[in-house]
Amino acid sequence: WTAELDAGRSEVAVTVRLREGDRTMVETIGFEGNAEVPLADLAREARLAPGEPLVYEHVEATRVALLKLYFARSHIYARVEAREQVDPASHLAQVRFVVQEGPRVRLGRILVSGNARTREDVVRRSLEVEEGALHDPEAMARSQAALLRLGVFRSVGLRLQDPEVPEPVKDLVVELAERPWQYLAPGAGFSIADGPRLFLEYGRPNLLGRAL
Repeated sequence: WTAELDAGRSEVAVTVRLREGDRTMVETIGFEGNAEVPLADLAREARLAPGEPLVYEHVEATRVALLKLYFARSHIYARVEAREQVDPASHLAQVRFVVQEGPRVRLGRILVSGNARTREDVVRRSLEVEEGALHDPEAMARSQAALLRLGVFRSVGLRLQDPEVPEPVKDLVVELAERPWQYLAPGAGFSIADGPRLFLEYGRPNLLGRAL
């Protein structure tokens, strides 16, 4: 790059010169290490194809898409590594995605904590996951949303116990933080017919621990 200074106008004109070099194209795409997921399902997640330019953003997008596919199929400990081998003479690249599938995870016990006033059967009825079922991230998200819709919890968290340890069976911990068991809300207003008004609202959002 070069720069030219115009002192009278207090400006600098910068010129950047690029040397593009030869374009590298994708020659082949391969997948290794997959046993549980068919090759056709992996190929559908590819964000690049033979004959297209080698774009590293597309390689990374493919790697992430493969991880999401495995996660959706209960392989929550799957690992995917992208490897590119470029021939400097032909400017062709061979792209490989090496998969470590890990175990397919099932849920063991479902452990509920933090429900000091809410009945446990109320919590369990709202869950869309069950003991012994395969880990399903969408069912986990729906379960969390259903518990929040009850209106008696300030926060809801669903997590696997010891998540850093790869095991085929993992206990699920449902962590709850309850809202106050009662509330008192004063207020004031004005009515054209009646003039100033005061009111007091009392509520119990979790009657008898049944989210009533």
